[in-house]
Amino acid sequence: MLDKEDLQAIKKLIDASLGVSEERTDVKLAAMEERTDVKLTTMEQRTDAKLTTMEQRTDAKLTTMEQRIITEVTQSTLVMMEQYFQPRFDLLAENQKLILQKLDGKVDKEDCQNSMSVVAAAVRAHSRDIEELKAQ
Repeated sequence: MLDKEDLQAIKKLIDASLGVSEERTDVKLAAMEERTDVKLTTMEQRTDAKLTTMEQRTDAKLTTMEQRIITEVTQSTLVMMEQYFQPRFDLLAENQKLILQKLDGKVDKEDCQNSMSVVAAAVRAHSRDIEELKAQ
């Protein structure tokens, strides 16, 4: 059988072996942790790059859509305004034309009235002259 000293020697060997094993495990774990950190950092950078690219493409698409919507709304508004206002403008133009025609007629009528007044004044003057000549 083993005596106390043998057991202590075995214990020291096992403790030394465990210590070396723990150190190797710690080194391996540290290396694994470092590799994992590197991989995670790399993945994070790639993910950030992909997200930035996606964000830029999304912004570009949104800007294009916004411009297209503005163009369509502007065109629709112009068409609606033309459909709404053009008939009214046409009616206004027709009414203005009629008013101008009536005014032209009134101007001629006024000219005639003025001319008639002149003729009437001349007839009265001639009538007086005739009466004066008869009276002599």
